[in-house]
Amino acid sequence: LTILKAMSNLLAFYQTMATEPFDSEKAATSTRHFGLMYTALASEAKRAGTDRWLEKPKLHMFAELGEFLTETVGNPRDFWCYMDEDFVGWVGATVSSRGGGGTAATVPKRALDRYRALSALTER
Repeated sequence: LTILKAMSNLLAFYQTMATEPFDSEKAATSTRHFGLMYTALASEAKRAGTDRWLEKPKLHMFAELGEFLTETVGNPRDFWCYMDEDFVGWVGATVSSRGGGGTAATVPKRALDRYRALSALTER
């Protein structure tokens, strides 16, 4: 039952982002209720001896954004970092090799190598 309440509140929060005009009070309420349910799930899991519902810093950040920042800044879809994440995905796709993916060390190196190569071509 707790997980159902948590997911219902998370869904309610995301639905506020699709609604015009944006209702920051509804966003804050659903965020707060989601956080309470998630914390309850974490407590239940801890009592059961599992780490299935860890309370991570991302939960705190979600609460800050959904509960407080929405009141002053507005709809999260206008200020959350998804555009940055898309850019990181674009860079990853741009520097991927034909042989498959890469590692945390090879992808940035490949990006820098390709940037240097393009810079050398444009300097001529």
